[in-house]
Amino acid sequence: MMDYRNEYFHLSVKQSLDKIFYHKGFAFGNGLALNLFILVPVIGVLIGPPIAVIAAAIGANKLIKP
Repeated sequence: MMDYRNEYFHLSVKQSLDKIFYHKGFAFGNGLALNLFILVPVIGVLIGPPIAVIAAAIGANKLIKP
């Protein structure tokens, strides 16, 4: 999910991977929350991915300065 934010700031693939691996705890936590949200039958599948992208973008903007 952090990759969408990195694409917006036109980071190269190497720069994007470096930033994601440096903040791997944040990336793991965001992915874990998404997977738990998807376990909710219908609402989780419809609402989970957009919320995960928004949360990743807000969190990454606070962690990573462009």
